[in-house]
Amino acid sequence: MKKLFVSTVVAGLLVSGAAFAQDAGAVYGNLGYTHTTVDVTGGKDATFKGLTGRLGYQFSENFGVEGEATFSIDDDKVNISGTQVAVKLKNQFAAYLTGTLPVSEQFGLHARLGYAYSKLEGKAGNVKADADAKGFAYGVGASYMFDDKNGLRGDYTRVEDSNNWTVAYVRKF
Repeated sequence: MKKLFVSTVVAGLLVSGAAFAQDAGAVYGNLGYTHTTVDVTGGKDATFKGLTGRLGYQFSENFGVEGEATFSIDDDKVNISGTQVAVKLKNQFAAYLTGTLPVSEQFGLHARLGYAYSKLEGKAGNVKADADAKGFAYGVGASYMFDDKNGLRGDYTRVEDSNNWTVAYVRKF
């Protein structure tokens, strides 16, 4: 019973979010909320809300890497071929190569390309099953810095059969 999508390991290229005004060698972290929808064969999309943390390193003004972890704070129930199934996203991990396009001193656009791994759990009656999903991940977004250290980031990431929308607080170290 395979499902889901997102988070762990490496890949890609393109943008980092919220690090656009950083100097080379800068480290940043994000903490935020992620809304995920997963395409479910034979049923409606499963929806999860999650807490997401990121840690990134900016090699230059335009390129960097970041790691991500998301943990679900709720679960969903979907009807799959007439059977009610409780579905939970246990976790998702991802690693990305990032690219940033500074638009101004405070605002920047970003893209990221990477690899993601997710662990799901499904339960129907007394039957319980775990599923892993992994694959290519890519996304785009924007960041706005309030000052040299603090800002907000919003982005969209697609991983296999899932869509992830995140809003996060940004902290540069």
